[in-house]
Amino acid sequence: MQAQLTTIKEQLLENNETILANLKCSLKVFIYREVLRPGLLVATDSRLIFIADSIKGNELNEIYDYDKVEDIKLKKGLINRSILIKYDKENVSFKHLMSADVEHFIEVIKCNLS
Repeated sequence: MQAQLTTIKEQLLENNETILANLKCSLKVFIYREVLRPGLLVATDSRLIFIADSIKGNELNEIYDYDKVEDIKLKKGLINRSILIKYDKENVSFKHLMSADVEHFIEVIKCNLS
């Protein structure tokens, strides 16, 4: 099942939390080996939420509170771009970005990091 905003709104948002931006991408995770899990990355007014495309029993939801985000940047390669986040002394990488305005997405996050 593909990750959708309605799933995030119904299951993961806290009271008075607002979705500011979202984009389809893949999260680089280590599950016995490094794999890319496609899904939806959502920026709210208080945190980042990633929900992976999955089947029942294989769900993956990751929450990144803004107060633990140390740095965020857009890495541009020859063909692809990726979002790199330094979160609680670990590196988190989002690849296969499917949005024309990734820069706006990062600006929304940076505005909420203070």
